[in-house]
Amino acid sequence: MKDKSPGEDELFNVKRENRYLKRTIAALRDELEGTQIEKESALQRTLAEARSEIEQFKATVRAMRDTIDEMHLEKNRISWEARSEANQEINHLKSTIHALRNELDGHTVIYGERIQDMKRSAKNKREQLQETIVTLRHALEEGNVES
Repeated sequence: MKDKSPGEDELFNVKRENRYLKRTIAALRDELEGTQIEKESALQRTLAEARSEIEQFKATVRAMRDTIDEMHLEKNRISWEARSEANQEINHLKSTIHALRNELDGHTVIYGERIQDMKRSAKNKREQLQETIVTLRHALEEGNVES
């Protein structure tokens, strides 16, 4: 058997260590590549989820805008109907006021004429009574004078 020289032992140990280090480097490289692939995959999933979430938010915003537009249109329709009803009521009330004024004016004329008639009648009665008083006085005075 041959004795190994110290240089051969050292060379053998260095080669063995070199193989070990190469395997370690290869294992670490594989692990690093796996980690990078995993990170890239996680990043892609996260981006996909974020894009999906953004699309959902956009859809929600569109739906909300549509709802707001519908509510705005409904508010305008209700407002228009309320104004229309108010205008109809105002026109009806104006007609009623006009009719009541005409009726009042008619009553005012009729009652004015009646009052004038009553005043004339009262004046005529007063004049007749005054004439009767004058006639009775004369008759009384003449009756007193003759006695």
